Amino acid sequence: MLKSVIILGCGPTRIECKYHCETWGVNGVFSFANKRLDKLFMSDEETEVEACSYDLLQLVTVKPQLVLPIAYPKLQNLGLPIEIYPIDAIIDKFQTRFFSNTIAYMLAYALLYTTTVQGPGDLRPRVIDGYNKIWFYGIDMMTNSSYIQEKGGVEYWMGIAQGMGVEVINTRGSATGKTWNGKMYGYYGQKEEEAIKEKLLAPLDLIRVGKTSDPQDDWVKIEDEWVKVSTHTRAGQEVAK
Repeated sequence: MLKSVIILGCGPTRIECKYHCETWGVNGVFSFANKRLDKLFMSDEETEVEACSYDLLQLVTVKPQLVLPIAYPKLQNLGLPIEIYPIDAIIDKFQTRFFSNTIAYMLAYALLYTTTVQGPGDLRPRVIDGYNKIWFYGIDMMTNSSYIQEKGGVEYWMGIAQGMGVEVINTRGSATGKTWNGKMYGYYGQKEEEAIKEKLLAPLDLIRVGKTSDPQDDWVKIEDEWVKVSTHTRAGQEVAK
């Protein structure tokens, strides 16, 4: 059976999510995704999860299935179903350890349960079972912090999905899977029709600076001026109120 799934992050384009199919979130997404959240993924070190200021009562109210590398002590007594992430099966299937963040793990998880075939007349594989469409909302990665290192890993798994015949549908305001200015490189990026087609609305209009453990500041462009806006101070508070 062919299925669609939403991978939902905390970026600004999260507001575009329609929750129209199975929805997976990462970390603190549960704080705003109360319309529907089927699975919640976390993959951070145990000490970082323990230090997070998540509202666990709200997490229990949303009632997602937790997909975790271990049964974190902070989360294992909430009465929520816990699945241990099938890392060995995924590494065995894809023969790679290139996982730069939790979104990469989520993409690999979806692809683990996707079956494809390629017949003589097929230009690329066809999905015959599992997830044939993956929707991105809030996976914007517009930042000068750790996302610089993480972005490539997400795009790597986007490429694996496309190679398997799985469609990854992203928001126009995301920087993920796009060049820094939204245009094709070099000569082709100068062609007017390509510049229009590939236009990127957001990434240079919102730049986050600082490490996860530091106070997070967003540089927001208002008309022609960049204004620093303070957001949060600790992991688990990444969603601006």
